Amino acid sequence: FARDAASAASVPGYAGTNVPERGLTGAAMEDAAREVLADPDDPGGEAGRALTEGAVTRPDVPVSASDPGVRRGKAVAANPQAPAHGASWSSLDGMPDRLGTAFERVQRRLGITRSATAGTPKPTLLAPYFRRAGIDGMVSPFSLEILVNGAVLPFERPYVVAHEWAHLAGYADESEASFVGWLTCLAGDDASRYSAWLYLAPQLVRHLGEEERNRVWGALEPGPAADLRAVAARTSEAVPIVRRNASRVYDQYLRANRVESGVASYGKVVDLVLGTRPWWDAPSTNSP
Repeated sequence: FARDAASAASVPGYAGTNVPERGLTGAAMEDAAREVLADPDDPGGEAGRALTEGAVTRPDVPVSASDPGVRRGKAVAANPQAPAHGASWSSLDGMPDRLGTAFERVQRRLGITRSATAGTPKPTLLAPYFRRAGIDGMVSPFSLEILVNGAVLPFERPYVVAHEWAHLAGYADESEASFVGWLTCLAGDDASRYSAWLYLAPQLVRHLGEEERNRVWGALEPGPAADLRAVAARTSEAVPIVRRNASRVYDQYLRANRVESGVASYGKVVDLVLGTRPWWDAPSTNSP
């Protein structure tokens, strides 16, 4: 981090407030940085303000349309899902490195004092049954390992794994696990956030009237629309009678584990999302 305004000018994008990261949560670090920025006598605050003002001030000279920054901005505006698809999709083995820190951060934010470890998800010999039953993933009741359907698409993988991690953290209710998995992905990288919203969009839109649903889906960009069609094609491979029987058995399992609404609890994630303040975008708030 630069400690003076001159260095800030010579190292664009890296002027900072000299706030040490060690031992600070994301919320505490932001609060500490804000205090430094508000201190007129702190050299780090001066450097940070120089950067902030530069980000919101119109440049003194015209910027060429061929400038890399301009081209990048236009490309993102024209194809919003590109940052996610531009990133490589993690393998199952790589998920703890990709999302483990985000999972830990979300658990702390939700008040869990003894957080669960983001274990490495694994493929399973039950994959043929998973595909026929429409099961994306599960926590093995014997080994507590995360088992994932090998047919799950790469852009579904972050959310599916995060959902199962939430079960390991003690969230037996499916809506709660879905919510925690969604939050975990939002706390991750572009690809993980895309996976989270790709899961949640159909959950939200199905509560709209037909005309409004058609308007929303009609305005969807080609990339996400194609991905949702791919998900629909994958899930259509489930065999109805196998899916119904699997659902019936799992419903009984959930009820035996004090989830009173059984498999119907999946649909309640929308209530959790809409009834929660967006603290994932505002880490300085004190509670969800």
